[in-house]
Amino acid sequence: MKKSILIGVLAALMLFAFVACEQQMPVYKSADYIEINQVSDFIKGQDFDANWFSVTINFTDGSTKTVAGSGVVTEKDWSKYSVTATVKTVNGDMTQEFTATALDPESIVIDATTKPVTQVYVEATQNAPVKVDVKGATLVAGNAEWVLGADELAKVSVDDVVLIPAERMAAGAYTKNLVAEYDGKAIDTASTVVVNVVADPKNPADPSYEEPAKPLTKDDVQSLGVEWAITGDDESKSTSKSFTATVGDTVTYTIYGLSASGEKIELEDGDYEVVSGSIPSETLDTNDITGYVDPDDEEAVAVKPFEATIKFVPDTDKTTPNYGLDATIDLTLTVNDALTEDTIEAVAASDFMYKPTEKDGVWTATEVPADKALTVKASDFIAIVETEGGKEVKLQGTELYRGEGSFDKEEVTAGSTLTVSFKWATADDTYGAYTGVAEDASITVVKGE
Repeated sequence: MKKSILIGVLAALMLFAFVACEQQMPVYKSADYIEINQVSDFIKGQDFDANWFSVTINFTDGSTKTVAGSGVVTEKDWSKYSVTATVKTVNGDMTQEFTATALDPESIVIDATTKPVTQVYVEATQNAPVKVDVKGATLVAGNAEWVLGADELAKVSVDDVVLIPAERMAAGAYTKNLVAEYDGKAIDTASTVVVNVVADPKNPADPSYEEPAKPLTKDDVQSLGVEWAITGDDESKSTSKSFTATVGDTVTYTIYGLSASGEKIELEDGDYEVVSGSIPSETLDTNDITGYVDPDDEEAVAVKPFEATIKFVPDTDKTTPNYGLDATIDLTLTVNDALTEDTIEAVAASDFMYKPTEKDGVWTATEVPADKALTVKASDFIAIVETEGGKEVKLQGTELYRGEGSFDKEEVTAGSTLTVSFKWATADDTYGAYTGVAEDASITVVKGE
């Protein structure tokens, strides 16, 4: 009895499970046909957009399903607004063709500007046309809006707007209705453009007009000024009456006038004259160095700075504000001695001496005794160069290369030459600061006692 009940229960459970599985099995509908629907307006000339369409699938059981046109609807012959839809179903691919309806443009929205118009200060009696510049446009039809690209925008033309005489004479902003054509045909528009009529402060009739200042002339000169420069060096410019240059420079100066308020007035050569002294215009050489004395001339005296007095020449044949003005300016040029780049570029490692000493103007390197260990420093090496004026300048070692500088006694043999490499710099920067490198400067080893 218990076995029969158990078997009955198991049978009931199996039947329930079978029915449950059967209900979850998919049921496939059979498609009957498809339809293409136009869901948005568009304007003649617009490029195809699948989003303007949807597709409805009609099933044999009377039900339907609608899908978006994107990825389903494609253009067949867009010149005739013909499209095709393709839908994959359990019955295979189903296709349908459709001819869409394109609308003629009904109106246009125009973005336009005009250039400002200058206010007229005499009585105006005629209207004035103002050209309209179209920046952008949007065609409208039904629920469609088409923002025109450059090619289509070129088909838009707008009539000039008109300012009446009263508007031309009064500064202000005037809103004007636009009249437009698209592709050669008139088209409705509610767009406007603003024409700005602006004052002309350069017109004597304008309340804000100011009489322009008369340009300054030679008649306005009250004193003289100068601008110095070294040729090829824009940073050297100076307006001081005294100027300093270096041997090798070429100095120029320009004399100009100054008004009572200190404004600069250009002068011509005939507007001033050098009444005493001179400033050299050629490249400065050794003989121009301030304080220079030729060592071969026992009677030579130190060269003094160059000086020149320059006087303004007024127009004496006119009754002018500066008639008889006796304006002068005194110029002073000081020329410094220099250690030139040409001299530095000629320096070689062989010019450096080890611990040199000077006697009677002659520098002699120290010789190293043989058979003794030796340690040297970069500062032990000195080279002597001369400025253009004959002043001696020391070039001194500053830093050894590659840790060189220590030699054991086996290396320090009689008749040998030790070499050292180092960086160097000018010991005194009075005549110019220079640095360089000496590769394999030598030390002479001699036989010891």
